[in-house]
Amino acid sequence: MWITAAAAAALVGTVLALILGQYRPEFRMLVVIGVSLLLMGMVLTQITPVLDEIRNAVELTGMPGDYAAVLFKAVGICLLTQLAGDVCRDSGESSIATKVELAGRTSILLLTLPMIREVLSWAWEIMNL
Repeated sequence: MWITAAAAAALVGTVLALILGQYRPEFRMLVVIGVSLLLMGMVLTQITPVLDEIRNAVELTGMPGDYAAVLFKAVGICLLTQLAGDVCRDSGESSIATKVELAGRTSILLLTLPMIREVLSWAWEIMNL
């Protein structure tokens, strides 16, 4: 199972970061970033079937492909923002982590603005009927 390998990598990385943090603090963050990227890569390889199922479900509903693209981009932004925020928080920079998360939320809002505009237009048309 891939989750066993992910958990083992996380534990080894954590122990290595703790040990390096005592003797060579400058390398601790490199270990944290490396392990985080490794784990994110493992997750991304496992999430592909889920994304394929979502894509199939979207096709079955007849929803425009633009909506699915927005959904997938939003998921990517969420994952990247969470990873960056966690790395910042782990390094003691919670203020930067908060700003990264705000940037991610803002990015998703900007990404969905055309959809929001379209939904509001539909609602306006329904109200005027």
